[in-house]
Amino acid sequence: DTSGVVILARSQQSLKHLHYQFRERRTKKVYECLVACSMSVESGWIDMPLGRDFENPPWMRVITDDYSKSLNTALLNGGVAGKPSWHKMLRKKAKKCLTGYEVIGKETFGDPCKLEVTRLKLSPITGRSHQLRVHCAALGHPIVGDDIYGYDGRAACY
Repeated sequence: DTSGVVILARSQQSLKHLHYQFRERRTKKVYECLVACSMSVESGWIDMPLGRDFENPPWMRVITDDYSKSLNTALLNGGVAGKPSWHKMLRKKAKKCLTGYEVIGKETFGDPCKLEVTRLKLSPITGRSHQLRVHCAALGHPIVGDDIYGYDGRAACY
Protein backbone atom coordinates (compact mmCIF):
# COMPACT_ATOMS: atom_id res chain seq x y z
CA ASP A 1 0.00 0.00 0.00
CA THR A 2 1.08 3.56 -0.56
CA SER A 3 0.18 6.84 1.03
CA GLY A 4 0.60 10.37 -0.16
CA VAL A 5 -0.16 14.02 0.23
CA VAL A 6 -2.72 16.13 -1.60
CA ILE A 7 -1.84 19.79 -2.07
CA LEU A 8 -4.68 22.24 -2.63
CA ALA A 9 -4.34 25.90 -3.54
CA ARG A 10 -6.57 28.35 -1.70
CA SER A 11 -6.21 31.10 -4.30
CA GLN A 12 -5.41 31.53 -7.98
CA GLN A 13 -2.06 33.09 -7.05
CA SER A 14 -1.17 30.09 -4.89
CA LEU A 15 -2.17 27.73 -7.69
CA LYS A 16 0.10 29.51 -10.17
CA HIS A 17 2.98 29.34 -7.71
CA LEU A 18 2.42 25.60 -7.11
CA HIS A 19 2.33 24.98 -10.87
CA TYR A 20 5.58 26.89 -11.23
CA GLN A 21 7.27 24.87 -8.47
CA PHE A 22 6.28 21.53 -10.01
CA ARG A 23 7.05 22.61 -13.58
CA GLU A 24 10.54 23.82 -12.59
CA ARG A 25 11.10 20.72 -10.41
CA ARG A 26 11.61 22.77 -7.26
CA THR A 27 9.54 20.40 -5.15
CA LYS A 28 11.39 17.59 -3.41
CA LYS A 29 9.64 14.24 -3.09
CA VAL A 30 11.09 11.54 -0.84
CA TYR A 31 9.67 8.05 -0.37
CA GLU A 32 10.66 5.23 1.96
CA CYS A 33 10.13 1.60 1.04
CA LEU A 34 11.20 -1.98 1.69
CA VAL A 35 12.67 -3.85 -1.28
CA ALA A 36 13.37 -7.55 -1.57
CA CYS A 37 16.88 -8.84 -0.80
CA SER A 38 20.01 -7.03 0.30
CA MET A 39 21.27 -4.26 -1.97
CA SER A 40 25.04 -4.20 -2.32
CA VAL A 41 25.37 -0.59 -3.52
CA GLU A 42 24.56 1.88 -0.72
CA SER A 43 23.44 4.80 -2.88
CA GLY A 44 23.19 5.89 -6.46
CA TRP A 45 21.03 6.87 -9.38
CA ILE A 46 18.67 4.75 -11.44
CA ASP A 47 18.61 6.26 -14.92
CA MET A 48 16.33 4.05 -17.02
CA PRO A 49 13.71 5.27 -19.52
CA LEU A 50 10.13 4.05 -19.05
CA GLY A 51 7.32 3.31 -21.46
CA ARG A 52 4.26 1.10 -21.85
CA ASP A 53 4.72 -2.67 -21.74
CA PHE A 54 3.17 -4.18 -24.89
CA GLU A 55 3.22 -7.66 -23.35
CA ASN A 56 1.34 -6.47 -20.26
CA PRO A 57 -0.75 -3.42 -21.17
CA PRO A 58 -1.43 -1.03 -19.59
CA TRP A 59 1.59 -1.49 -17.25
CA MET A 60 4.98 0.20 -17.56
CA ARG A 61 8.51 -1.16 -18.04
CA VAL A 62 12.10 -0.09 -18.62
CA ILE A 63 12.59 0.46 -22.35
CA THR A 64 15.77 -0.96 -23.87
CA ASP A 65 16.89 -0.94 -27.51
CA ASP A 66 16.03 -4.65 -27.80
CA TYR A 67 12.58 -4.07 -26.35
CA SER A 68 11.95 -1.18 -28.78
CA LYS A 69 12.85 -3.44 -31.72
CA SER A 70 10.51 -6.17 -30.43
CA LEU A 71 7.71 -3.63 -29.99
CA ASN A 72 8.14 -2.22 -33.50
CA THR A 73 8.10 -5.72 -34.98
CA ALA A 74 4.97 -6.63 -33.00
CA LEU A 75 3.19 -3.43 -34.06
CA LEU A 76 4.05 -4.01 -37.72
CA ASN A 77 2.92 -7.64 -37.63
CA GLY A 78 -0.26 -7.03 -35.64
CA GLY A 79 1.11 -8.98 -32.69
CA VAL A 80 -0.03 -6.54 -30.01
CA ALA A 81 -3.15 -7.54 -28.13
CA GLY A 82 -5.55 -5.22 -26.39
CA LYS A 83 -7.52 -2.14 -27.15
CA PRO A 84 -6.63 0.02 -30.18
CA SER A 85 -6.09 2.96 -27.79
CA TRP A 86 -3.16 1.04 -26.26
CA HIS A 87 -1.48 0.82 -29.67
CA LYS A 88 -1.32 4.62 -29.79
CA MET A 89 0.22 4.73 -26.28
CA LEU A 90 2.76 2.06 -27.24
CA ARG A 91 4.01 4.11 -30.18
CA LYS A 92 5.04 6.94 -27.86
CA LYS A 93 8.77 7.34 -27.31
CA ALA A 94 10.22 6.14 -23.98
CA LYS A 95 10.44 8.89 -21.37
CA LYS A 96 13.59 9.70 -19.45
CA CYS A 97 13.36 8.66 -15.80
CA LEU A 98 15.75 9.39 -12.97
CA THR A 99 15.51 8.17 -9.37
CA GLY A 100 18.01 8.67 -6.58
CA TYR A 101 18.25 6.01 -3.88
CA GLU A 102 19.97 5.57 -0.54
CA VAL A 103 20.07 2.49 1.68
CA ILE A 104 18.69 3.37 5.13
CA GLY A 105 19.05 -0.11 6.63
CA LYS A 106 18.84 -3.83 6.16
CA GLU A 107 16.41 -6.02 8.06
CA THR A 108 14.16 -9.05 7.86
CA PHE A 109 10.45 -9.02 7.13
CA GLY A 110 7.68 -11.53 7.72
CA ASP A 111 6.86 -14.26 10.17
CA PRO A 112 7.52 -17.20 10.30
CA CYS A 113 9.56 -16.97 7.07
CA LYS A 114 12.11 -14.22 7.32
CA LEU A 115 12.68 -12.35 4.04
CA GLU A 116 15.85 -10.32 3.84
CA VAL A 117 14.90 -6.77 2.82
CA THR A 118 16.55 -3.39 2.35
CA ARG A 119 14.94 -0.15 3.53
CA LEU A 120 15.45 2.56 0.91
CA LYS A 121 14.95 6.27 0.63
CA LEU A 122 13.85 7.01 -2.95
CA SER A 123 13.96 10.48 -4.50
CA PRO A 124 12.36 10.68 -7.94
CA ILE A 125 13.66 13.53 -10.06
CA THR A 126 11.14 12.85 -12.80
CA GLY A 127 7.58 11.86 -11.94
CA ARG A 128 6.48 9.08 -14.27
CA SER A 129 3.68 6.58 -13.67
CA HIS A 130 4.92 3.66 -11.56
CA GLN A 131 8.48 5.01 -11.79
CA LEU A 132 9.70 3.89 -8.37
CA ARG A 133 8.05 0.49 -8.62
CA VAL A 134 9.46 -0.25 -12.09
CA HIS A 135 12.94 1.08 -11.28
CA CYS A 136 13.25 -1.07 -8.15
CA ALA A 137 11.96 -4.15 -9.96
CA ALA A 138 14.36 -3.57 -12.86
CA LEU A 139 17.27 -3.60 -10.42
CA GLY A 140 16.10 -7.00 -9.18
CA HIS A 141 14.85 -5.57 -5.88
CA PRO A 142 11.07 -5.16 -6.22
CA ILE A 143 9.14 -3.29 -3.55
CA VAL A 144 7.83 -5.71 -0.95
CA GLY A 145 4.12 -6.35 -1.45
CA ASP A 146 3.96 -4.89 -4.97
CA ASP A 147 1.27 -6.99 -6.66
CA ILE A 148 2.06 -5.69 -10.14
CA TYR A 149 5.86 -5.42 -10.49
CA GLY A 150 6.90 -7.55 -7.50
CA TYR A 151 7.59 -11.28 -7.35
CA ASP A 152 4.78 -13.13 -9.13
CA GLY A 153 3.25 -9.77 -10.04
CA ARG A 154 1.11 -9.33 -13.13
CA ALA A 155 3.83 -7.32 -14.90
CA ALA A 156 6.96 -8.69 -13.19
CA CYS A 157 10.03 -8.34 -15.39
CA TYR A 158 11.59 -11.69 -14.40
